[in-house]
Amino acid sequence: MEVLKGIPVSPGVAISTAYVMGQQQPLVPSTLVPPTDVEAEVKRFSAAVASSAVEIEDLKSRIRGTPAERYIAILDAHLAMLTDERLAEEIGERIRSERYNAEHAVARVLAQYARTIEAVDDAYLSQRAGDIHDIQRRLLDALTGKKDRGVTHFPNPVAIVAHDLTPSETLSLDREKVTGFATDAGGSTSHTAIVAKGLSIPAVVGLGRATAATAGGDTIIIDGTRGLLIVNPDVATLKRYRSSQADTTVIASGLGALKDLPAETTDGRRVRLMGNIELPEEIQVALDNGADGVGLFRTEFLFLQAGHEPSEEEQFLVYLNAAGALGDKPLVIRTFDLGGDKVAGGLKHMAERNPSLGCRSIRYCLENPHIFRAQVRAILRASVRGNVRILFPMISSVEEVRRAKLFLAEVRKELQSRAIPFAEDIKIGIMVEVPSVAVAPDAFTPEADFFSIGTNDLIQYTLAVERVNEHVAWLFTPAHPAILRLIKNVVDTGNAARIPVSVCGEMSSDPLFVMFLVGLGIEELSLSPRAIPRIKQIIRSFSFQDARKVAETALTLHNAREVTSFLLKSSTETARVQII
Repeated sequence: MEVLKGIPVSPGVAISTAYVMGQQQPLVPSTLVPPTDVEAEVKRFSAAVASSAVEIEDLKSRIRGTPAERYIAILDAHLAMLTDERLAEEIGERIRSERYNAEHAVARVLAQYARTIEAVDDAYLSQRAGDIHDIQRRLLDALTGKKDRGVTHFPNPVAIVAHDLTPSETLSLDREKVTGFATDAGGSTSHTAIVAKGLSIPAVVGLGRATAATAGGDTIIIDGTRGLLIVNPDVATLKRYRSSQADTTVIASGLGALKDLPAETTDGRRVRLMGNIELPEEIQVALDNGADGVGLFRTEFLFLQAGHEPSEEEQFLVYLNAAGALGDKPLVIRTFDLGGDKVAGGLKHMAERNPSLGCRSIRYCLENPHIFRAQVRAILRASVRGNVRILFPMISSVEEVRRAKLFLAEVRKELQSRAIPFAEDIKIGIMVEVPSVAVAPDAFTPEADFFSIGTNDLIQYTLAVERVNEHVAWLFTPAHPAILRLIKNVVDTGNAARIPVSVCGEMSSDPLFVMFLVGLGIEELSLSPRAIPRIKQIIRSFSFQDARKVAETALTLHNAREVTSFLLKSSTETARVQII
């Protein structure tokens, strides 16, 4: 058995036979073209563009009416890039000046485009190189006459292991036969990752050597929740994962009965389970899975999906409809968490050597008041429709909270002066994801109505491990004793000040940490909507008193391996459920 750690991009587990696609690098023939045939070669390139455009239109037609339809905008962007006149001129000029064949010119020009994008010191933008590779591969296939792109049809269920997958390949996957995928390359904000998550395909990227460690026909487990690829699992590991899958299937089949039951321990401790969403249509998914509301609306995806700055009116309609869909249930809207690994097209953004430590999230909003003002106005206007709350991201100092609240007060006055209604008592919360807040949360209690612990960034900043870096992904773990103790500190401080504390990072979706978090006194978890039934079933299987004992013991352990082993044993024995 070999276990590889990568970057989790789409939760869930796939247990299947491996289909290895290797390096996925097309062989590019390079031949000199006689002077008399140069224009014919340019026409051959133009024909390849035309046939590739037809392929994209055909793919768009095939995914209409399916869950993948929402990603047609990605294909439209590919189509626009493919038919761009400047690209045609550059490749045509390359053929004429160097007299190499069209394949060579396409490979050279688009490889340079991809290198330029990859060199951008910004994780989100650099991962758009995958779209360039997608277009390059499509054109080369058209020029060489290759028809089978290798990932569309399989006779039996498989899990794909590849160097990388392009966005269009991911959209083409047969969901009846492809159970999941794992790749050597890739990042959490690539279009491939976004599509995988949206289509609920378990996926892990950035594994580095997945293709080298796996042979076709191997039994593999893709754990998209923890970011693991397990090659040829031993009997105990396979049994554990299969049992967990069976539990999930049972829960799914009994969802109707479980949906309306509370997430309550055997001795009556209630835990609210909220949904994390990125797109408004996910609200119904959360409600269908029994969510008590939306604990985190990641609004930056309004930017990332559109590729431009959404207007106040566009945002207002989104927030209004979201609040209306939830009725009395809470809708926690996080203000734009832009910057770092999330940069939208069309926005002014300074080049930074380390964007994760730079002008991102609340800092970016405060530096760009027109963006912040439009969003805050839209949220306040929509607050009359339901139970809306505002959450400020990446707070690192009290001064930032005060500046943001002052800004909010100014917008309130403006709306009052224009007789525009809004909820006067809207609650304001802060994300606890920077050690400066987690170490001294008492400094922030006078400024916030609630705390929301973002474990993803808290782990990144506390352990100095970039969570989208494939080279150090194995060090990224919520089981580190420092993380457990920081969470406890925030919960204890919140309880003393009577400020509600929730956890909204990926840790909330991980069955391994449920007893620990509940045992600390957490009364609200915000997680992936599809993970809610599983987490609810686990909470209903143990007592709060047992959970407290588990949390107390876990806090005395000295390393992540000890913590993981202990929580696994405790969950299996005390809660009597199989935890992967």
